[in-house]
Amino acid sequence: PDVVLGAGVWYVRSTDGGVTWSALDPFLDGDWMGTETLPHVDGHIFAWQNGTLWLGCDGGVWSSTDRGATWTGRNSGLVTRQFYGIATDPIRRHRLIGGTQDNKTNLRTGEGDDDWQWVLDGDGFDCAVNSMVPDVVYGTIYATQIFRSWDGGVQWSEISPSTGGDPTPFLTPLVMRRDRPWELFTGSSRVWRSTDAGDTWRPLGTEVSGGNWSSDVVRSVAVTPEEHDRLLIAKGTSILASVDGGATWLETPAAAIVNSVAISPADPLVAVAGLARTEDGSAGLLRSSDGGRTWYGSNSGLPPFAVPVVAWHPTDPSVVFAGTDVGLYRSDDGGRTWAPAGDGLPAVSVHDVVVEDDGSRVVVGTHGRGIWELNLFQPPGASPRVELTGPHRVFLGEPAVYTASASDSDGDPLALRFLSSVDWRIRDGAGGGTPLSATTSYALPVAGEYMVAATAEDASGRSGFDSILVSAFEPGDSCSTPRVIPGAGPFPHTVLSDSDDATIGAEDPEVPCTAWPGDPDAGRWGSIWFEFTPAMSGTYTVSTCGSTPDTALSAWRGPACGPYEAVDAGCNDDDRLQHCRGRDTDSWLELDLAA
Repeated sequence: PDVVLGAGVWYVRSTDGGVTWSALDPFLDGDWMGTETLPHVDGHIFAWQNGTLWLGCDGGVWSSTDRGATWTGRNSGLVTRQFYGIATDPIRRHRLIGGTQDNKTNLRTGEGDDDWQWVLDGDGFDCAVNSMVPDVVYGTIYATQIFRSWDGGVQWSEISPSTGGDPTPFLTPLVMRRDRPWELFTGSSRVWRSTDAGDTWRPLGTEVSGGNWSSDVVRSVAVTPEEHDRLLIAKGTSILASVDGGATWLETPAAAIVNSVAISPADPLVAVAGLARTEDGSAGLLRSSDGGRTWYGSNSGLPPFAVPVVAWHPTDPSVVFAGTDVGLYRSDDGGRTWAPAGDGLPAVSVHDVVVEDDGSRVVVGTHGRGIWELNLFQPPGASPRVELTGPHRVFLGEPAVYTASASDSDGDPLALRFLSSVDWRIRDGAGGGTPLSATTSYALPVAGEYMVAATAEDASGRSGFDSILVSAFEPGDSCSTPRVIPGAGPFPHTVLSDSDDATIGAEDPEVPCTAWPGDPDAGRWGSIWFEFTPAMSGTYTVSTCGSTPDTALSAWRGPACGPYEAVDAGCNDDDRLQHCRGRDTDSWLELDLAA
């Protein structure tokens, strides 16, 4: 009886009846990564069984045979992961990604049920998979932090919006349009939208008709392919509707915190909303038939519990799913009446629902019992096969040619399209037959890494894809491959260049206007070379107006890699004459050149 244990975020243990205590957690012991002898954090419950002490925590079940001094994980085959958000691969159906309570973001890549990888740290929340190119994957953590992977979840980079001093949610929302998967929405106390797959974000408006924009965080965003400017959001205890892309909003108060909103994919005026449990046990689900102007309780057949998530069937507008705190429910009349969906799912809190694009199955993320799926029907036939060929490394500004071929073992007619992170514009390839082939070319605008993909869809809506990650290099980094400016114009002629990764070549001369006494290397910097042979004599103006950060221009006569002769007045580090509107980061030269 002198051995006492306490559990919270961390763990403490006493061997003298609670007079003194020692920490059992890895953080307070100085080992952040933990060891196999310490339990997962966030303990919920203890139970003694003779000489064994059992622990239930956010990391599942652990046991100790020495009164809590050391611990062993007992989770093999045990499905207790607490999912907040999930996303599925529309082509490779065995692939799933989900964010969890204190167990990171998990990615299932193989056919086996237990082939999972941890891909992002911390608590994980909403996830997304590009419906056209499912190698483009998104995950989130708390406080509106968003991450993207180009390669199916192996390498990740942060693409979060700069929310400034906005309040941010613990459960980060992330919504991707099914029909335009490069368009994303997330929330702080405002709504944020990206139209380039997360490269850039802008906040939507905060004007509320007849009211004020609150500091409550955005919990859910709903869109519909039927009307791209129509939005619904869940914000605190209110539902806000917009018909102008988020410039202005109409607010409707609710009886409890609004967990989730969803708009019908067929009728933009019809929507449903799931609520946290109300004090008086009233409706946990609301329905609107006038675009979110008015809402009424529509929970006939639902249990008196919270509704964390609502989701519409993508192809059957009469079918809606509601994830409740005691299981999944389905409506076959557009959200008016409800009944339990399927057999076998425990009475567990359902936090996310994904209905596949073809309507063939429902996948749910539960908070404590892992991920479950319900097959609605088995789609006949096979998906198209796509093969994309083209260069993986290209020089900047030079068009790179890519060829895609698609086939379908069922002989279905196919449509083949290209999509690239260069401009996120769908390019029609070919359609109407099987097999198909099509070719496109991309001139990459600046140095960096890009994705080029080809997707094919058959007459039954099944898809296939292939993608290539392309690295674009700046050819002008070497004096032997300068960027050529046409001698006869037409002028003005603009060349886009990126000197971020430029190197100092052995033949690069010292730029006199950037050097100063006592530092012989001060005038040698990573450089980009341009070559110009004028077609006629005259005065030519060269500038870097509009560039960032600091630039210097110098002009030299001679062959590509020297020897060089400096051109008179052919060096400028700062445009102090304000040719470029007074920006000292820009440079400006006027050169008198003979043909």
